[in-house]
Amino acid sequence: RRVHGGINLHNAMLGKLLLLVIVCVVAAKSDQPLKFFVFTEDCFEKLVVQQNFVDPDCLKLVITKLLGYAIIVGSSILKVPQIVKILSSGSVEGLAASMYYAETASHLLSISYNILLGHPFSSYGESVFIAIQNALIILLIWSWSKVSPVTCVGVILALAGLTAGCFYTPQESWPLLIGVSIVINMFGRIPQIYSNFANKSTGQLSLITIFLTLAGSLVRVFTSLADASDKILASGFVISCVLNGIILGQIFLYWNATPKKGSAPKNTPKSKKKD
Repeated sequence: RRVHGGINLHNAMLGKLLLLVIVCVVAAKSDQPLKFFVFTEDCFEKLVVQQNFVDPDCLKLVITKLLGYAIIVGSSILKVPQIVKILSSGSVEGLAASMYYAETASHLLSISYNILLGHPFSSYGESVFIAIQNALIILLIWSWSKVSPVTCVGVILALAGLTAGCFYTPQESWPLLIGVSIVINMFGRIPQIYSNFANKSTGQLSLITIFLTLAGSLVRVFTSLADASDKILASGFVISCVLNGIILGQIFLYWNATPKKGSAPKNTPKSKKKD
């Protein structure tokens, strides 16, 4: 296995970027106090004290919060199947680095947007964990493919600058952050979709990770409307559902397909098939 000569520098700089994200998350506060991180004062009184289990508003709130936390817990291992698949096969064949750059940028914008608007952590927490796992995948892609140190440092500085710049954005322009996030997410997925189509193979893409990402996006459409009442945010998850659905379909379509000759990166070990 060939590790890039400048990987230690990349690790250090990515660590600083992730630390910045974590500090921002810790600084975020919920828009109202919650009991046991789920109940408002009023809903705790109705559901727990009075045992009124038919109050629609409180039931909606509790279900939304629990779904949000469930997504966050699931997201903490969302990319693990993909990471394991890369390590076990010793290959990054079929993985478009641009998709992971764009997805990470999209999540960083989403985190910043939610923090600026004071949305509860349950409505965006998975973005933090996915961004961290994406950073690991990016490092693996850099380790197994010919990526120059200049490109690696450029990507890291761009992501760090993007995150820091969000907090200097005028308040009236905050909605643009999620709009840019949606566009970046779209343009990040399209190269992967095209690569899959051109090669008639999805290479080392993990079925489990793509499926869970699609499922999480579907749930997030509901929680972003119920928990944060944000139609702009919800529209981003709808688009994500469509694009991830296409990639999932390609995985099944090309399940037993052999990649076109020359589609795999040079000096890349032979890869194993799907999960």
